[in-house]
Amino acid sequence: MLIECLRIRQGGTYAPIGDKEYRFFERQPGGPHVAEVTDPEHIAIFLAITAYVPAEEPAAAPEKLEPAQLVAPAAPEPPAPVDPAARPLEDMTDEEIDAAYVALFGRKPHWRAKRETIIADIIEKRAEG
Repeated sequence: MLIECLRIRQGGTYAPIGDKEYRFFERQPGGPHVAEVTDPEHIAIFLAITAYVPAEEPAAAPEKLEPAQLVAPAAPEPPAPVDPAARPLEDMTDEEIDAAYVALFGRKPHWRAKRETIIADIIEKRAEG
């Protein structure tokens, strides 16, 4: 499955899951940053994070647009207020991630647990519901 990363970073985004590292980058100039993910568990993990969505297949462009088909773009909507708790885990500080872990599991993560492991545990727990 092709997954799109909504966080555009210069040089692409590297996202490790387990022993696999995914690289999200432009396949076409100006296009979305995408990566092919085939492992169903990894797909579920990515889609549980708000910064990742299923990539849309590019629509076939019409041969030629007639002037009657050209439409002025709509005025942009004002940005919605951002809930700090809805921020992607990878953008949170270690303290915020620890707090999210405590809220889900009722205890602090193991003191030797890596950041990536803690994030994966939180994602897995959220996916369970």
